Amino acid sequence: MAQLTIITPPCSEDGITVIYAIFIAAAFFATLVTQPLRMPALVGFLLVGMALHQYGVETPILLEQVGDLGVTVLLFTIGLKLKLRQLARPVVWGTTLIHAGLWMLLMFGVLWLLSDHPLIGDMSISGWWTLAFALSFSSTVFAMSMMERKGEAYSFYGRLSIGILVMQDVLAVIYLSSASGHPPSAWALALPLLYFTRPLLYALLNRAGHNELLIIGGLALALLPGAALFTELGMKADLGALVIGMLLAGHPKAEELARTLFNLKELLLVAFFLTIGMNTALDLQSITLAFALVLLLPIKMLLFTFISLLFRTRARTSFNSGLVLATYSEFGLIVGAVAVNYGYIDRPVLALLAITIAFSFIMAAPLNMLSARLHDDLAPFLQRWQRRRILLDDAPITVTNARFIILGMGRIGSGVYDRLSASWPGKVLGVDADEERVAEHQAKGRWVLAGDATDAEFWDRLNHNDSTQLVFLAMPYHRGNEYAASQLVQRGFRGKVAAIATYEDDAAALRQMGVDVVFNIYREAGSGFAEHALAMTALVNNSGQPLHSSGSESTSTTR
Repeated sequence: MAQLTIITPPCSEDGITVIYAIFIAAAFFATLVTQPLRMPALVGFLLVGMALHQYGVETPILLEQVGDLGVTVLLFTIGLKLKLRQLARPVVWGTTLIHAGLWMLLMFGVLWLLSDHPLIGDMSISGWWTLAFALSFSSTVFAMSMMERKGEAYSFYGRLSIGILVMQDVLAVIYLSSASGHPPSAWALALPLLYFTRPLLYALLNRAGHNELLIIGGLALALLPGAALFTELGMKADLGALVIGMLLAGHPKAEELARTLFNLKELLLVAFFLTIGMNTALDLQSITLAFALVLLLPIKMLLFTFISLLFRTRARTSFNSGLVLATYSEFGLIVGAVAVNYGYIDRPVLALLAITIAFSFIMAAPLNMLSARLHDDLAPFLQRWQRRRILLDDAPITVTNARFIILGMGRIGSGVYDRLSASWPGKVLGVDADEERVAEHQAKGRWVLAGDATDAEFWDRLNHNDSTQLVFLAMPYHRGNEYAASQLVQRGFRGKVAAIATYEDDAAALRQMGVDVVFNIYREAGSGFAEHALAMTALVNNSGQPLHSSGSESTSTTR
């Protein structure tokens, strides 16, 4: 096959610029191809990376470093939304440990059956166990990318999946420390003392301000007391970023910081997926074995599903979590690289791991986009295994006598709630997926219930009557509001619907779906500010009459 002339990056600045321009252009055209096919862009990035590798393009070191930074930022943003008590739930650590044990036994049996394959036959028993362990992980990057694309990252099944992924990271750190023969520094035992640095971390974040200063401040905290400190102590750098994110999760700016880092994280992860593809050396033996291993992913998904059902989750929650975790993980490459260094497996097996991981992403991506349809097809079977007593998170939500319902009780939703409650006390219901936020609202005497409007079964569990006249869609992610609007339309809701939007194309999409009122936060904030200022300062109009515009009232409702 023809070789490109840019195998080794030139030293000149212009040459390097050309190389990265090629990478960025290739990634952009990949999205143009995958978007009409309704496939995630990461599939295109993987395929482009594989194509570049086949043409002899080596992975630039800087591209790998940028991809690694993307994973670190991803773990940090996960931590900003993750509460420590979520990891302590039996459904999280129980599902993780049981699945890891059963999967390793199953995979060991499969490798024994495939022992005639050239790549497997020369491996030792310990090598088989190591490969089985490396294939037990699920991809954090893939899972978060898919759930954020669907607006479900912080749904109940999303939080369950993230908890399982974090527990898998803990297992991996334990393995890496024992396999290398170099356990973490004794100073690592002092890491729990980081909890007492929260006041200092909070103070630093307070000083960070907003916008670009907040981005720089957040990255500094993620990389210095997080990634760098954990690396120095012999721990996983990404785990350090996750821990610092969790320590900052209770800060008022945590949500703003996560939103601010979102686009940067997405850009950095393009380099990560390109790198995975470019490290995938395709040959017939590896492709056939990787394809066979990828065919086992439905079993991996079913294991996650049925184990979590034992812990009293709903069938839909278990299925969605199992589906998004049904991949092999890029972290398996790290485990594999350590195993190669210490002679547990050979380097061709590491290449096999890379191909298997890339193929698992390509297979799992379209299936996750069809998750609702797949669940509906399997629902009769899955419902048989659902426990009678389910977790409190899945209890029915009663909205009887609620004249107004607000989905999303962040800053905007809270403002809407307070304005409406002043005129219609006891008739306003708020719903939010964040349990701690719900508890804070309830402590203030507000009628707020826990519920995830991005979960299809939320709408099945919603007990309501004709008293509801207006529903406000105030969730921070457009896809969540869009999904909620589609559910209201499908279920024949006869009241009015109002929604917030950040961009005009998002606002246009909501109007096209039948949303009655769409408030573009940025475009309409100016007029709302003017009306509110006029009303509050009691200025007069041209006729000399005091201004008491009804418009200010409606503006207050949408703030």
